[in-house]
Amino acid sequence: MTTALRVLTQNLYLGADLSLLFGASAQALPTLAGRAWDAVRATDFPRRAALLANLIAAEPPDLIGLQEAALWQVGSAGRVAYDFAELLRAALRQRGVEYAPVVLTPGFSGAARTAAGEEVRLTDREVVLARTASTALGFENGQGGTFAARLSVAAGGRRVSVPRAWAAVDVRAHGALFRFVTTHLEAYAAAVREAQLRELLAGPLATQLPTLLVGDLNGGPGPLLSAGFRDAGPAGGPLIDFVLYRGPWTPLAVSLIEPRRRGAWASDHPGVLAVLALPLAEDTG
Repeated sequence: MTTALRVLTQNLYLGADLSLLFGASAQALPTLAGRAWDAVRATDFPRRAALLANLIAAEPPDLIGLQEAALWQVGSAGRVAYDFAELLRAALRQRGVEYAPVVLTPGFSGAARTAAGEEVRLTDREVVLARTASTALGFENGQGGTFAARLSVAAGGRRVSVPRAWAAVDVRAHGALFRFVTTHLEAYAAAVREAQLRELLAGPLATQLPTLLVGDLNGGPGPLLSAGFRDAGPAGGPLIDFVLYRGPWTPLAVSLIEPRRRGAWASDHPGVLAVLALPLAEDTG
């Protein structure tokens, strides 16, 4: 007897290319920060969340690993302008599918003042969402952290460290116990990214439990495959987003959540939706 689990990895896209700020002088930073903030508003996450919710609600996963689940705040009081995780949850709720956050881990957080004098703060986050209708699932040992290996860039005349994060939780399903991990690895430096992979293997992936790792790896999963993980897909791509498994899982199906439809787009990354079966505890003795 087995239990089938439907899991999704989805990068939400911050809304702007922040690498444009790398190397900016103190004089240029307010103008570039204003352009980035204009891009965030123009890419309109509430609209994108509705598009994503339509795609996700068609085949609702039991567990979702979100990357770039941004929290954008403005003003000295930190008024929330966009909470990507909550906006997506609200859009899914409107479509009759309810999700609850199980683990939320902040990564990079930084603020800048635009040329218009507006203070804008970004907090990047990795989030595990669980479908509340999946009543057979229980959760314990929720944890999260940032990697010691970090990109360091110049911005505004100073060095800025850019931490990336991971989130993990142990999941009980019909007597079976497994670990679910989501992460977003460094995009702009391969050496940093490879060091983060080693940290994953020595940290949340250092378990004897059957394990699922989902996320935006920003590269191939080579070291993870060497450590016993297998790729559940994806079907024909993408190259950087993966659902990986270790242990007695049986992949049953995998598909892409294509975020571009009829000229509209929900994210700059396709999501990967996988269905896997895990033997129940009584089957393994």
